[in-house]
Amino acid sequence: ELAKQFVGASIERSTLNCTSDRVRAYAARKADAQMALVTNKTNQPVTLRTTVRRAHQRWVLSGPAIDAKEGVTLTRDHAMPLHDGVLRVEPYSAVLVCEST
Repeated sequence: ELAKQFVGASIERSTLNCTSDRVRAYAARKADAQMALVTNKTNQPVTLRTTVRRAHQRWVLSGPAIDAKEGVTLTRDHAMPLHDGVLRVEPYSAVLVCEST
């Protein structure tokens, strides 16, 4: 479900200032929506700033470990503000936020 959100989207240039190669960030645009996807494969939460200010949709993929086969969940929330575009991503998780323009 998470990957389906990128069908038909154009990947946009983004910059991530991070020392860990286990954290990745991607930006995309699809029709009238701006999207940011962050994956955190570390055992520590990460916080980063995006250009998204209000997530009209937020998808969270999480599990108890990077190689977990059980206890993995995918949840979807609606309409939440991101204070100054700050997004927190828990350990072993991926977060996709979508903002309609």
